[in-house]
Parts: sequence; C-alpha cells; structure tokens
Amino acid sequence: MVKGYRFVKVLTSWQDDKIFALGTQSANNKMILMEFGIPRPEEDVEVATLTALHGLSYGEEFAATLSQQAEERYIIISTLRGTIYKVALPG
Repeated sequence: MVKGYRFVKVLTSWQDDKIFALGTQSANNKMILMEFGIPRPEEDVEVATLTALHGLSYGEEFAATLSQQAEERYIIISTLRGTIYKVALPG
C-alpha cells in the first residue's frame, strides 16, 4: 500500500525495477505521473512525482503506454478528448 495516493493506471518495465503510476494525491483531482520502486514487505515506498498532467483530471478516461525509441524512454498518454501527452522518463 502506498499511503496518500490514488492510482488509476500502473505501468511497469521489464528492464528495471521501476513502477510508473498515473493518479492523484489523496483529496486532489489533478493527475500526476509518479515513479517508485517495487515495494518490499515492511518498507515504506518513496514516491517521486515526475510531472503534473495539466488538463487531465481524476475520473477522465485515458490510455497510457510505456515506450522506448533508441535511448529515449517515455510514456504516451491519450485522452478521449484528443489530448496527447508525451512524458520523457529520467535515466
């Protein structure tokens, strides 16, 4: 369990032990993209906010995919309204 967050979509990469999640902080409807390591029993999970997704709100339908082109890794998010976000991932 990751306290203080609501996850809407979770994406994992088979290349490392990172988890990417789209969701909100509790009691907030503004969507953010987060990153954290695979949770271990009895350990606190440290969540890093990568970016706020301005214009995307909790409850809105969207699709998201993790992709890589050459050395660049990114997440593509598309909404039913036609908005497309491309978020480059660190490292």
